[in-house]
Amino acid sequence: MQEVTEQQDVAQEISEAFSQRTGFGEDFDEDELMAELEELEQEELNKKMTNIRLPNVPSSSLPAQPDRTPSSLGPAARPRAAPSRRAGGEDEDLKHLAAWAS
Repeated sequence: MQEVTEQQDVAQEISEAFSQRTGFGEDFDEDELMAELEELEQEELNKKMTNIRLPNVPSSSLPAQPDRTPSSLGPAARPRAAPSRRAGGEDEDLKHLAAWAS
C-alpha cells in the first residue's frame, strides 16, 4: 500500500511540474520572438545569396559588328516570295472583314 501512495505522490509532483510555467516566471513577447525569428531567417537567406556563384561564360571576344548579309546567314534567312493571291481576293476578304466588324 505504501508503494501505491509513493507512486501517487510522484505522479502528483510530475503533474504539478507540468502545470507550472518554465523559465522561472519570465513572460515572453510572442511578437518579439517572431520578429527575431524573421531576422534570423533573413540573415540565413542573405548568407545563402552571397554564396551563389555565377555560371561560367565564354571569355572569347565577339566581332564589333557581325556580317548580316543574307548570304552569310544561310538559306533560311533568304527572303522568300510571298504566296500569290487572286487579284480581287484580298479586297474581297477586306470587305468581308469590314462587314463582320460593323
